[in-house]
Amino acid sequence: MTRTPFQSALEAAYAARKLTRLHVHIGYLLHGWRSRCPTHRKLAQAAKCSIRTVQRALSRLHELGLLSWTRRVLACVGFRAQIANAYHLLSHEPLSYLTLRTQSSVSLSPSVSAEFRQRQEARIMAAWQARRATQSVPISIF
Repeated sequence: MTRTPFQSALEAAYAARKLTRLHVHIGYLLHGWRSRCPTHRKLAQAAKCSIRTVQRALSRLHELGLLSWTRRVLACVGFRAQIANAYHLLSHEPLSYLTLRTQSSVSLSPSVSAEFRQRQEARIMAAWQARRATQSVPISIF
């Protein structure tokens, strides 16, 4: 079985004692992840470790030049929410991975992508309103 340049770089960094075995495991999980946009929580569940450990592993992979990411934000009316980062495995794929993928293989029709965006916005707004409803707000009487 042939290894990709990313896998070879992970093993070389581990051999040079720059990565722990768990960092390599998280790197392999990210390499095999289908969407390249997993949340820290999903990576932590897959690796059976804490979210903070995943964050440290991603930071370490970034420091070694093996990984970069793009922060993704969904903007609604008067509200912005961060969604899962888009990860780019360096020496494995070009940094323009997301634009290439959306242009070539995904190609959703405008109505489907608009419907998806509306559902996503509605879900975020509902979560935001539910969180806001549970917070106690002091009432002042003048």
